[in-house]
Amino acid sequence: VAKMVDQAGRVLLADQMGLGKTLQALAYTKGHTTGPVIVICPSSLKINWQREAAECGLESVVLKGRLPDSSLESKMYILNYDIVDAWKDELISKKPELLILDECHFVKSRSAKRTKACRAIAKKCEKMIAISGTPLTNKPAELWTTLNMLKPRDFSAFLGFARMFCKPRRTPWGMDYSGAANLDRLHKQLQTFMIRRLKEDVLTDLPEKTYNLVPLPIDDMEEYEAAARDYLEYLRGVDANAARKAARAEAISKTNGLKRLAANLKKPYLFKYFDDVLENKDKIVISCIHHHMIDDLMAYFKDKGMNPVKIDGRDKMTNRQGAVDTFQNDKSCRVFVGQLKAAGAGITLTAASDVYFAEIGWVPGEHAQMSDRVHRIGQRNACTANFLVAADTIEESFVKVLQKKMEVIGQVLDGTAEVEGSNLYDLLMEEITSHVKS
Repeated sequence: VAKMVDQAGRVLLADQMGLGKTLQALAYTKGHTTGPVIVICPSSLKINWQREAAECGLESVVLKGRLPDSSLESKMYILNYDIVDAWKDELISKKPELLILDECHFVKSRSAKRTKACRAIAKKCEKMIAISGTPLTNKPAELWTTLNMLKPRDFSAFLGFARMFCKPRRTPWGMDYSGAANLDRLHKQLQTFMIRRLKEDVLTDLPEKTYNLVPLPIDDMEEYEAAARDYLEYLRGVDANAARKAARAEAISKTNGLKRLAANLKKPYLFKYFDDVLENKDKIVISCIHHHMIDDLMAYFKDKGMNPVKIDGRDKMTNRQGAVDTFQNDKSCRVFVGQLKAAGAGITLTAASDVYFAEIGWVPGEHAQMSDRVHRIGQRNACTANFLVAADTIEESFVKVLQKKMEVIGQVLDGTAEVEGSNLYDLLMEEITSHVKS
Protein backbone atom coordinates (compact mmCIF):
# COMPACT_ATOMS: atom_id res chain seq x y z
CA VAL A 1 0.00 0.00 0.00
CA ALA A 2 2.89 2.36 0.76
CA LYS A 3 4.15 2.06 -2.81
CA MET A 4 0.64 2.68 -4.13
CA VAL A 5 0.56 5.90 -2.15
CA ASP A 6 4.08 6.80 -3.29
CA GLN A 7 2.98 6.35 -6.92
CA ALA A 8 -0.14 8.48 -6.43
CA GLY A 9 -2.39 5.44 -6.85
CA ARG A 10 -1.11 4.40 -10.27
CA VAL A 11 0.58 0.98 -10.05
CA LEU A 12 0.90 -2.40 -11.69
CA LEU A 13 0.14 -4.89 -8.89
CA ALA A 14 1.85 -8.06 -10.07
CA ASP A 15 2.29 -10.34 -7.05
CA GLN A 16 2.03 -14.05 -7.74
CA MET A 17 -1.29 -15.75 -7.08
CA GLY A 18 -2.07 -16.30 -3.42
CA LEU A 19 -0.29 -13.24 -2.04
CA GLY A 20 -3.37 -11.07 -1.53
CA LYS A 21 -3.56 -8.72 -4.52
CA THR A 22 -7.29 -8.14 -4.04
CA LEU A 23 -6.88 -7.23 -0.37
CA GLN A 24 -3.99 -4.89 -1.15
CA ALA A 25 -6.10 -3.04 -3.72
CA LEU A 26 -9.05 -2.84 -1.31
CA ALA A 27 -6.82 -1.62 1.53
CA TYR A 28 -5.63 1.23 -0.67
CA THR A 29 -9.22 1.92 -1.77
CA LYS A 30 -10.45 2.18 1.80
CA GLY A 31 -7.66 4.37 3.09
CA HIS A 32 -6.86 6.58 0.14
CA THR A 33 -9.97 7.26 -1.95
CA THR A 34 -13.06 9.36 -1.43
CA GLY A 35 -14.71 9.23 -4.84
CA PRO A 36 -16.34 6.32 -6.67
CA VAL A 37 -14.26 3.26 -7.53
CA ILE A 38 -14.73 1.03 -10.57
CA VAL A 39 -13.57 -2.60 -10.49
CA ILE A 40 -13.48 -4.44 -13.82
CA CYS A 41 -12.74 -8.17 -13.59
CA PRO A 42 -13.58 -11.54 -15.18
CA SER A 43 -17.23 -12.48 -14.63
CA SER A 44 -16.28 -15.41 -12.39
CA LEU A 45 -14.63 -13.05 -9.89
CA LYS A 46 -17.36 -10.44 -9.40
CA ILE A 47 -18.91 -12.05 -6.33
CA ASN A 48 -15.49 -12.55 -4.76
CA TRP A 49 -14.68 -8.86 -5.21
CA GLN A 50 -18.00 -7.84 -3.64
CA ARG A 51 -17.49 -10.08 -0.62
CA GLU A 52 -13.89 -9.07 -0.09
CA ALA A 53 -14.99 -5.43 -0.28
CA ALA A 54 -17.68 -6.06 2.32
CA GLU A 55 -15.09 -7.68 4.61
CA CYS A 56 -13.11 -4.44 4.33
CA GLY A 57 -16.21 -2.36 5.16
CA LEU A 58 -16.65 -1.08 1.60
CA GLU A 59 -20.10 -0.73 0.02
CA SER A 60 -20.33 -2.06 -3.54
CA VAL A 61 -22.79 -2.97 -6.25
CA VAL A 62 -22.37 -5.65 -8.93
CA LEU A 63 -23.45 -4.51 -12.41
CA LYS A 64 -25.19 -7.01 -14.70
CA GLY A 65 -26.44 -7.06 -18.27
CA ARG A 66 -25.89 -4.57 -21.06
CA LEU A 67 -28.63 -2.06 -20.16
CA PRO A 68 -27.10 0.55 -17.83
CA ASP A 69 -29.12 1.57 -14.78
CA SER A 70 -28.51 5.21 -13.87
CA SER A 71 -30.29 4.82 -10.52
CA LEU A 72 -27.51 2.69 -9.03
CA GLU A 73 -25.38 4.58 -6.53
CA SER A 74 -22.47 3.12 -4.60
CA LYS A 75 -18.91 3.68 -3.40
CA MET A 76 -17.74 0.86 -5.67
CA TYR A 77 -19.07 -0.49 -8.98
CA ILE A 78 -18.02 -4.04 -9.94
CA LEU A 79 -18.54 -5.36 -13.47
CA ASN A 80 -17.02 -7.81 -15.93
CA TYR A 81 -15.07 -7.10 -19.10
CA ASP A 82 -17.84 -8.52 -21.31
CA ILE A 83 -20.21 -5.64 -20.55
CA VAL A 84 -17.86 -2.72 -19.87
CA ASP A 85 -18.41 -1.18 -23.32
CA ALA A 86 -22.17 -0.97 -22.64
CA TRP A 87 -21.64 0.66 -19.21
CA LYS A 88 -18.77 2.97 -20.19
CA ASP A 89 -20.69 6.25 -20.46
CA GLU A 90 -22.74 5.60 -17.33
CA LEU A 91 -19.60 4.83 -15.32
CA ILE A 92 -17.81 7.92 -16.59
CA SER A 93 -20.80 10.01 -15.51
CA LYS A 94 -20.16 8.85 -11.91
CA LYS A 95 -16.85 10.78 -12.01
CA PRO A 96 -14.79 7.86 -10.71
CA GLU A 97 -11.58 8.46 -8.77
CA LEU A 98 -10.01 4.98 -9.03
CA LEU A 99 -10.11 2.29 -11.71
CA ILE A 100 -9.07 -1.26 -10.79
CA LEU A 101 -8.44 -3.67 -13.66
CA ASP A 102 -8.20 -7.22 -12.30
CA GLU A 103 -6.52 -9.75 -14.62
CA CYS A 104 -5.58 -6.88 -16.88
CA HIS A 105 -4.45 -9.22 -19.66
CA PHE A 106 -8.14 -9.20 -20.62
CA VAL A 107 -7.44 -5.85 -22.33
CA LYS A 108 -4.34 -6.93 -24.25
CA SER A 109 -6.00 -6.39 -27.65
CA ARG A 110 -5.70 -2.76 -28.79
CA SER A 111 -8.71 -3.08 -31.11
CA ALA A 112 -11.17 -4.85 -28.79
CA LYS A 113 -14.28 -2.99 -27.64
CA ARG A 114 -13.55 -3.82 -24.00
CA THR A 115 -10.06 -2.33 -24.29
CA LYS A 116 -11.31 0.88 -25.86
CA ALA A 117 -13.97 1.20 -23.16
CA CYS A 118 -11.44 0.64 -20.36
CA ARG A 119 -9.09 3.20 -21.88
CA ALA A 120 -11.91 5.75 -22.03
CA ILE A 121 -12.70 5.18 -18.35
CA ALA A 122 -9.02 5.25 -17.36
CA LYS A 123 -8.61 8.69 -18.92
CA LYS A 124 -11.25 10.02 -16.53
CA CYS A 125 -9.73 8.44 -13.39
CA GLU A 126 -7.09 10.12 -11.27
CA LYS A 127 -5.87 6.74 -9.98
CA MET A 128 -5.57 3.24 -11.44
CA ILE A 129 -4.46 -0.18 -10.19
CA ALA A 130 -3.82 -2.84 -12.83
CA ILE A 131 -3.61 -6.38 -11.44
CA SER A 132 -1.74 -9.19 -13.19
CA GLY A 133 0.08 -12.24 -11.91
CA THR A 134 2.14 -12.53 -15.10
CA PRO A 135 3.06 -9.09 -16.45
CA LEU A 136 6.22 -10.14 -18.27
CA THR A 137 5.56 -13.71 -19.39
CA ASN A 138 3.34 -12.62 -22.26
CA LYS A 139 4.39 -10.72 -25.36
CA PRO A 140 5.41 -7.11 -24.59
CA ALA A 141 2.91 -5.94 -27.24
CA GLU A 142 0.07 -7.34 -25.13
CA LEU A 143 1.18 -5.29 -22.14
CA TRP A 144 1.21 -1.93 -23.90
CA THR A 145 -2.51 -1.18 -23.50
CA THR A 146 -2.27 -1.57 -19.72
CA LEU A 147 0.93 0.50 -19.51
CA ASN A 148 -0.59 3.20 -21.68
CA MET A 149 -3.55 3.48 -19.31
CA LEU A 150 -1.33 3.50 -16.22
CA LYS A 151 1.43 5.82 -17.48
CA PRO A 152 0.22 7.56 -20.66
CA ARG A 153 3.21 9.92 -20.76
CA ASP A 154 5.83 7.19 -20.48
CA PHE A 155 4.04 4.76 -22.83
CA SER A 156 2.26 7.10 -25.22
CA ALA A 157 2.46 5.68 -28.75
CA PHE A 158 2.31 1.98 -29.52
CA LEU A 159 4.65 2.18 -32.52
CA GLY A 160 7.45 3.69 -30.45
CA PHE A 161 6.93 1.03 -27.78
CA ALA A 162 6.87 -1.69 -30.44
CA ARG A 163 10.10 -0.54 -32.07
CA MET A 164 11.85 -0.64 -28.71
CA PHE A 165 10.41 -3.80 -27.13
CA CYS A 166 8.51 -5.91 -29.69
CA LYS A 167 11.12 -6.64 -32.38
CA PRO A 168 8.72 -5.80 -35.24
CA ARG A 169 9.08 -7.54 -38.57
CA ARG A 170 7.31 -7.12 -41.87
CA THR A 171 5.34 -10.09 -43.23
CA PRO A 172 3.18 -10.58 -46.34
CA TRP A 173 0.17 -9.98 -44.09
CA GLY A 174 1.44 -6.83 -42.42
CA MET A 175 3.64 -5.97 -39.46
CA ASP A 176 4.22 -8.62 -36.80
CA TYR A 177 4.70 -7.33 -33.24
CA SER A 178 4.81 -10.69 -31.46
CA GLY A 179 8.54 -10.56 -30.74
CA ALA A 180 10.45 -9.31 -27.73
CA ALA A 181 13.56 -7.16 -27.29
CA ASN A 182 15.28 -5.03 -24.65
CA LEU A 183 13.39 -6.77 -21.86
CA ASP A 184 15.93 -5.65 -19.25
CA ARG A 185 15.17 -2.05 -20.11
CA LEU A 186 11.42 -2.69 -19.98
CA HIS A 187 11.79 -4.41 -16.64
CA LYS A 188 13.70 -1.43 -15.21
CA GLN A 189 10.96 0.92 -16.38
CA LEU A 190 8.29 -1.25 -14.78
CA GLN A 191 10.18 -1.40 -11.48
CA THR A 192 9.35 2.23 -10.75
CA PHE A 193 5.61 1.57 -10.53
CA MET A 194 5.28 -2.24 -10.32
CA ILE A 195 4.68 -4.18 -7.10
CA ARG A 196 5.99 -7.70 -7.68
CA ARG A 197 6.52 -10.39 -5.05
CA LEU A 198 7.11 -14.06 -5.76
CA LYS A 199 5.95 -16.85 -3.46
CA GLU A 200 9.52 -17.92 -2.83
CA ASP A 201 10.40 -14.36 -1.78
CA VAL A 202 7.87 -14.42 1.05
CA LEU A 203 7.67 -18.16 1.67
CA THR A 204 8.80 -17.76 5.28
CA ASP A 205 5.88 -15.41 5.85
CA LEU A 206 3.29 -17.83 4.43
CA PRO A 207 1.65 -20.93 5.91
CA GLU A 208 2.82 -24.15 4.32
CA LYS A 209 -0.62 -24.59 2.84
CA THR A 210 -3.40 -22.03 2.55
CA TYR A 211 -7.12 -22.43 1.88
CA ASN A 212 -9.11 -20.15 -0.37
CA LEU A 213 -12.90 -19.92 -0.79
CA VAL A 214 -13.94 -18.80 -4.29
CA PRO A 215 -17.69 -18.12 -4.71
CA LEU A 216 -18.90 -18.49 -8.29
CA PRO A 217 -22.24 -17.25 -9.64
CA ILE A 218 -24.92 -19.41 -11.22
CA ASP A 219 -27.22 -18.24 -14.00
CA ASP A 220 -30.40 -20.16 -13.15
CA MET A 221 -30.90 -19.28 -9.48
CA GLU A 222 -34.64 -19.87 -9.87
CA GLU A 223 -34.07 -23.56 -10.63
CA TYR A 224 -31.79 -23.91 -7.63
CA GLU A 225 -34.14 -22.05 -5.27
CA ALA A 226 -37.08 -24.25 -6.32
CA ALA A 227 -35.04 -27.36 -5.51
CA ALA A 228 -33.82 -25.79 -2.28
CA ARG A 229 -37.40 -25.08 -1.17
CA ASP A 230 -38.33 -28.73 -1.70
CA TYR A 231 -35.23 -29.77 0.23
CA LEU A 232 -35.99 -27.45 3.14
CA GLU A 233 -39.61 -28.62 3.21
CA TYR A 234 -38.30 -32.16 3.54
CA LEU A 235 -36.02 -31.13 6.42
CA ARG A 236 -38.94 -29.62 8.32
CA GLY A 237 -40.49 -33.07 8.51
CA VAL A 238 -37.34 -34.89 9.60
CA ASP A 239 -37.02 -35.65 13.30
CA ALA A 240 -33.53 -34.79 14.53
CA ASN A 241 -33.08 -38.16 16.25
CA ALA A 242 -34.44 -40.05 13.27
CA ALA A 243 -32.00 -38.24 11.01
CA ARG A 244 -29.18 -39.80 12.99
CA LYS A 245 -30.64 -43.25 12.50
CA ALA A 246 -32.78 -44.80 9.77
CA ALA A 247 -33.57 -41.57 7.94
CA ARG A 248 -29.94 -40.49 7.65
CA ALA A 249 -29.33 -42.30 4.35
CA GLU A 250 -32.35 -40.65 2.73
CA ALA A 251 -31.39 -37.23 4.07
CA ILE A 252 -27.84 -37.60 2.79
CA SER A 253 -29.17 -38.66 -0.61
CA LYS A 254 -31.37 -35.56 -0.84
CA THR A 255 -28.49 -33.37 0.33
CA ASN A 256 -26.24 -34.86 -2.33
CA GLY A 257 -28.89 -34.18 -4.96
CA LEU A 258 -28.99 -30.49 -4.07
CA LYS A 259 -25.19 -30.34 -4.00
CA ARG A 260 -25.02 -31.95 -7.43
CA LEU A 261 -27.51 -29.45 -8.85
CA ALA A 262 -25.51 -26.50 -7.45
CA ALA A 263 -22.30 -27.89 -8.95
CA ASN A 264 -23.93 -28.33 -12.37
CA LEU A 265 -25.41 -24.82 -12.39
CA LYS A 266 -22.04 -23.20 -11.67
CA LYS A 267 -20.32 -25.18 -14.45
CA PRO A 268 -20.21 -22.39 -17.09
CA TYR A 269 -18.52 -20.08 -14.60
CA LEU A 270 -16.26 -22.92 -13.50
CA PHE A 271 -14.95 -23.21 -17.05
CA LYS A 272 -14.44 -19.45 -17.27
CA TYR A 273 -12.59 -19.46 -13.96
CA PHE A 274 -10.20 -22.16 -15.15
CA ASP A 275 -9.62 -20.24 -18.38
CA ASP A 276 -8.54 -17.26 -16.29
CA VAL A 277 -6.31 -19.35 -14.02
CA LEU A 278 -4.55 -21.02 -16.94
CA GLU A 279 -3.64 -17.61 -18.35
CA ASN A 280 -1.25 -17.33 -15.39
CA LYS A 281 -0.37 -20.91 -14.48
CA ASP A 282 1.42 -23.65 -16.38
CA LYS A 283 -0.31 -26.57 -14.64
CA ILE A 284 -3.24 -27.10 -12.28
CA VAL A 285 -4.84 -29.98 -10.37
CA ILE A 286 -8.64 -30.18 -10.26
CA SER A 287 -10.56 -32.37 -7.83
CA CYS A 288 -14.09 -33.64 -8.57
CA ILE A 289 -16.55 -36.17 -7.18
CA HIS A 290 -18.89 -37.19 -10.00
CA HIS A 291 -17.96 -38.85 -13.28
CA HIS A 292 -20.07 -36.44 -15.34
CA MET A 293 -18.13 -33.47 -13.95
CA ILE A 294 -14.82 -35.19 -14.69
CA ASP A 295 -15.93 -36.07 -18.23
CA ASP A 296 -17.14 -32.53 -18.96
CA LEU A 297 -13.88 -31.01 -17.72
CA MET A 298 -11.77 -33.49 -19.71
CA ALA A 299 -13.74 -32.75 -22.90
CA TYR A 300 -13.46 -29.00 -22.33
CA PHE A 301 -9.69 -29.03 -21.80
CA LYS A 302 -9.11 -31.41 -24.72
CA ASP A 303 -10.90 -28.94 -26.99
CA LYS A 304 -8.59 -26.25 -25.61
CA GLY A 305 -5.54 -28.31 -26.57
CA MET A 306 -4.29 -28.68 -23.00
CA ASN A 307 -3.72 -32.45 -23.15
CA PRO A 308 -5.45 -33.19 -19.81
CA VAL A 309 -5.13 -36.45 -17.88
CA LYS A 310 -7.40 -37.95 -15.23
CA ILE A 311 -7.64 -40.53 -12.49
CA ASP A 312 -11.03 -41.75 -11.27
CA GLY A 313 -12.63 -44.96 -10.08
CA ARG A 314 -13.09 -46.22 -13.63
CA ASP A 315 -9.35 -46.33 -14.35
CA LYS A 316 -7.25 -49.45 -13.97
CA MET A 317 -4.42 -49.28 -11.47
CA THR A 318 -1.92 -49.73 -14.30
CA ASN A 319 -3.12 -46.51 -15.94
CA ARG A 320 -2.75 -44.33 -12.84
CA GLN A 321 1.02 -43.94 -12.94
CA GLY A 322 0.95 -43.20 -16.65
CA ALA A 323 -1.38 -40.27 -16.04
CA VAL A 324 0.82 -39.01 -13.21
CA ASP A 325 4.01 -39.30 -15.27
CA THR A 326 2.45 -37.42 -18.17
CA PHE A 327 1.33 -34.60 -15.91
CA GLN A 328 4.67 -34.41 -14.11
CA ASN A 329 6.91 -34.51 -17.17
CA ASP A 330 5.00 -33.41 -20.28
CA LYS A 331 4.84 -29.61 -20.66
CA SER A 332 1.88 -29.90 -23.01
CA CYS A 333 -0.18 -31.58 -20.26
CA ARG A 334 -1.46 -28.66 -18.24
CA VAL A 335 -4.43 -30.15 -16.37
CA PHE A 336 -4.84 -33.09 -14.03
CA VAL A 337 -8.43 -34.00 -13.12
CA GLY A 338 -8.74 -36.35 -10.16
CA GLN A 339 -11.68 -37.92 -8.37
CA LEU A 340 -11.50 -36.95 -4.70
CA LYS A 341 -11.30 -40.51 -3.37
CA ALA A 342 -9.56 -42.27 -6.26
CA ALA A 343 -6.78 -39.70 -6.72
CA GLY A 344 -6.41 -38.57 -3.13
CA ALA A 345 -3.60 -40.91 -2.09
CA GLY A 346 -0.44 -42.57 -3.34
CA ILE A 347 0.47 -40.15 -6.12
CA THR A 348 2.68 -37.07 -6.47
CA LEU A 349 1.59 -34.05 -8.50
CA THR A 350 4.27 -31.47 -7.60
CA ALA A 351 4.39 -30.13 -11.17
CA ALA A 352 1.51 -27.95 -9.92
CA SER A 353 1.33 -26.02 -6.66
CA ASP A 354 -2.42 -25.44 -6.38
CA VAL A 355 -5.48 -27.69 -6.17
CA TYR A 356 -8.95 -26.57 -7.24
CA PHE A 357 -11.94 -28.36 -5.71
CA ALA A 358 -14.70 -28.20 -8.33
CA GLU A 359 -16.99 -30.19 -6.02
CA ILE A 360 -17.04 -30.38 -2.22
CA GLY A 361 -16.98 -33.73 -0.44
CA TRP A 362 -18.23 -34.86 2.94
CA VAL A 363 -14.98 -35.83 4.65
CA PRO A 364 -12.60 -32.98 5.61
CA GLY A 365 -9.57 -35.26 5.66
CA GLU A 366 -10.11 -36.24 2.01
CA HIS A 367 -9.62 -32.64 0.93
CA ALA A 368 -6.42 -32.48 2.95
CA GLN A 369 -5.19 -35.66 1.30
CA MET A 370 -5.98 -34.32 -2.15
CA SER A 371 -4.18 -31.05 -1.55
CA ASP A 372 -1.21 -33.02 -0.24
CA ARG A 373 -0.74 -34.48 -3.73
CA VAL A 374 0.95 -31.15 -4.59
CA HIS A 375 2.09 -30.25 -1.05
CA ARG A 376 4.79 -32.87 -0.55
CA ILE A 377 8.51 -33.53 -0.93
CA GLY A 378 9.72 -31.97 -4.17
CA GLN A 379 7.41 -28.98 -3.98
CA ARG A 380 9.25 -25.65 -4.04
CA ASN A 381 6.29 -23.29 -3.92
CA ALA A 382 3.65 -22.47 -1.35
CA CYS A 383 0.45 -24.41 -2.03
CA THR A 384 -3.16 -23.26 -2.11
CA ALA A 385 -6.32 -25.37 -1.88
CA ASN A 386 -9.09 -23.45 -3.67
CA PHE A 387 -12.73 -24.35 -2.98
CA LEU A 388 -14.87 -23.25 -5.95
CA VAL A 389 -18.42 -23.08 -4.60
CA ALA A 390 -21.70 -21.96 -6.13
CA ALA A 391 -22.47 -18.77 -4.23
CA ASP A 392 -25.50 -18.74 -1.91
CA THR A 393 -26.07 -22.49 -2.24
CA ILE A 394 -25.61 -25.59 -0.12
CA GLU A 395 -22.03 -25.86 -1.42
CA GLU A 396 -21.20 -22.66 0.38
CA SER A 397 -23.01 -23.93 3.48
CA PHE A 398 -20.58 -26.85 3.61
CA VAL A 399 -17.58 -24.55 3.78
CA LYS A 400 -19.30 -22.08 6.10
CA VAL A 401 -19.98 -24.87 8.58
CA LEU A 402 -16.30 -25.75 8.57
CA GLN A 403 -15.32 -22.14 9.17
CA LYS A 404 -18.00 -21.53 11.79
CA LYS A 405 -17.58 -24.63 13.90
CA MET A 406 -13.81 -24.91 13.94
CA GLU A 407 -11.24 -22.44 15.19
CA VAL A 408 -9.56 -22.26 11.79
CA ILE A 409 -10.47 -23.90 8.50
CA GLY A 410 -7.04 -25.49 8.31
CA GLN A 411 -7.72 -27.60 11.38
CA VAL A 412 -10.85 -29.02 9.82
CA LEU A 413 -9.44 -29.70 6.40
CA ASP A 414 -6.42 -31.41 7.90
CA GLY A 415 -8.76 -33.59 9.97
CA THR A 416 -7.20 -32.55 13.29
CA ALA A 417 -10.25 -31.15 15.06
CA GLU A 418 -13.60 -32.49 16.23
CA VAL A 419 -16.55 -30.69 17.77
CA GLU A 420 -18.51 -32.60 20.38
CA GLY A 421 -18.04 -35.79 18.39
CA SER A 422 -20.21 -34.47 15.56
CA ASN A 423 -19.44 -35.26 11.95
CA LEU A 424 -19.90 -32.91 9.03
CA TYR A 425 -23.45 -34.13 8.32
CA ASP A 426 -24.64 -33.34 11.86
CA LEU A 427 -23.06 -29.90 11.75
CA LEU A 428 -24.57 -29.17 8.34
CA MET A 429 -28.05 -30.24 9.42
CA GLU A 430 -27.74 -28.12 12.56
CA GLU A 431 -26.76 -25.11 10.48
CA ILE A 432 -29.53 -25.51 7.89
CA THR A 433 -32.38 -26.51 10.19
CA SER A 434 -31.61 -23.71 12.64
CA HIS A 435 -32.41 -21.25 9.85
CA VAL A 436 -35.38 -23.22 8.54
CA LYS A 437 -37.13 -23.47 11.90
CA SER A 438 -36.36 -19.98 13.15
